[in-house]
Amino acid sequence: MYLTHRTLWLFIMCRVSEKNIQFSLFNPLDLKHSLGIVRGKSDAVDAYRIASYALSNKHKIKPYHLPVKELRKLKVLMSIRDRLVKTSVQLKNGVKSLEIEGESLLLK
Repeated sequence: MYLTHRTLWLFIMCRVSEKNIQFSLFNPLDLKHSLGIVRGKSDAVDAYRIASYALSNKHKIKPYHLPVKELRKLKVLMSIRDRLVKTSVQLKNGVKSLEIEGESLLLK
């Protein structure tokens, strides 16, 4: 199984939790709106802005606790199912499109 963006972050969060390190999650749009319009972007500047936001909003930020293992597995399985359903619909639509094109060529 390959790692998607979501499963990669889940893997990182699991490892951090195993080490009993507390961490928090927050909506990136909250950070963006709190900063207003800003110029310049680099990893160092982003890290500073995230740290400043966390310090100024520490009263709102709560430690994140991972869901139980079974629920995490279920979420991963559901996301895989969603991808497979989407792919199935795309393939069915492609087949219908080819059938319609084939019928139109036969009628000419």
